[in-house]
Amino acid sequence: MTTLKQSTPEGQELIPRLSDIALCATARAIPGEDLPGAAMSNIELSDLMAVIQERLAQDPEPRHIELSSPTFPEERVGILSRQVLDSELNAQDMAIAVGRRILQGRNDLDSIRIVIVSTVTADRVVPSMASILQSELGLSNHIQGLDLCVGCSGFVVALETAARMLGTYPVGSKALVVGSDAMTRVVDASDRGTCTIFGDGAGAFLLGRLPSGSQEPSWRVRSAETFTMGSRGDAIEIRPTPEISGPVWRFTARDGKPDLFLDEFNRDRVLMQGRAVYKDMVNLVPKQVQSHLDNQGLTPEDIDYWFFHQANMRMLEAIAKRLRIPPGAMPCNIDRYGNTTSGSVPILLDQQLEAGLGQARRLLMVGFGTGYSLGIVLLERPQD
Repeated sequence: MTTLKQSTPEGQELIPRLSDIALCATARAIPGEDLPGAAMSNIELSDLMAVIQERLAQDPEPRHIELSSPTFPEERVGILSRQVLDSELNAQDMAIAVGRRILQGRNDLDSIRIVIVSTVTADRVVPSMASILQSELGLSNHIQGLDLCVGCSGFVVALETAARMLGTYPVGSKALVVGSDAMTRVVDASDRGTCTIFGDGAGAFLLGRLPSGSQEPSWRVRSAETFTMGSRGDAIEIRPTPEISGPVWRFTARDGKPDLFLDEFNRDRVLMQGRAVYKDMVNLVPKQVQSHLDNQGLTPEDIDYWFFHQANMRMLEAIAKRLRIPPGAMPCNIDRYGNTTSGSVPILLDQQLEAGLGQARRLLMVGFGTGYSLGIVLLERPQD
């Protein structure tokens, strides 16, 4: 093994500070609101599952499924509806749409040097979704473009990755970070344990590197951390399921209404050990968040707003209780959008920034789940 010595000019930091990375813009793209698609209520979901049961009963090898009542999703996970993408579109279309929204009217596209897309529902292995975005958004060829397939914590992990990469680029450089997932393309609509939870959506952040010591009053990345526990990776999977016979029923949207289709080609399903995941996350997330705050010399009381991955409302309530998060400090939209995986955190923060956060100084973003993995990014505004 060879160890190389590094040197740096006097007064120059070898590793640029995360606090030089600022949030420049946010955006979201949601089916049924910003893109063709539909909102699917719990009643509509229940009715469509009943249709699936009728069809399965007619198969040569009939299969029984557990149906969802109209009240089941709200009672179990706090969800009233979820957004479903139009049958003619996919996760890449949502990524392009949110990319166009966040860059609309900007005249500094040449400063974008990094594009990272977090997704677990890409339609193809290569080319990367980031490469397609570079072309569709008219960005320079001189960029680093890559996809991250991390899952529920993916966007927050991508944000940390982009921030750390951006610190090695010249001042003024920018990074586009997109989270886009069409979960209805991989969820089995006959599986009550997963089809009631997930929805489709995309969000994006634009980061920029400021000069060291800049007093610009923008949200800065104060700290970031990623935690991985691969030994529990099998608790949440998306994979082909040859052990289950026949094609997979999927939710979709046609002409602005929820619908079904039988997927003859893709046998992927979301497989989740729901109770185990709940128990693990309710213990793991508060522990890791508290450790991160301790390392920053902060307490939960120092955080003005908490932006958690919208996994399960009951899980979020339990996490909030353990961290002593006061009412109103933990915005949620899972009741309306469900769990959008990579889109969850950026959609939520974009909505709250649009509504206004008043004099808030610190925001904590936490993504958690698949992997197991957990990503934390703390944003802070400089004091006057």
